[in-house]
Amino acid sequence: MDAMAAPPRRKMAPPEIWEFLFYEAELLNEQKFEAWLTLFTPDCLYWMPAEDD
Repeated sequence: MDAMAAPPRRKMAPPEIWEFLFYEAELLNEQKFEAWLTLFTPDCLYWMPAEDD
């Protein structure tokens, strides 16, 4: 594995996914943005659509 390759992934069971999503929401609600950023891996692409007001 080269140094830039993403770590191996494991499948998550649905309860783990919900737990992760609630944890992520909690970090954002509490404005703990630095902690929230640590959840992302280097190969992550975060995309949020935007609309003109």
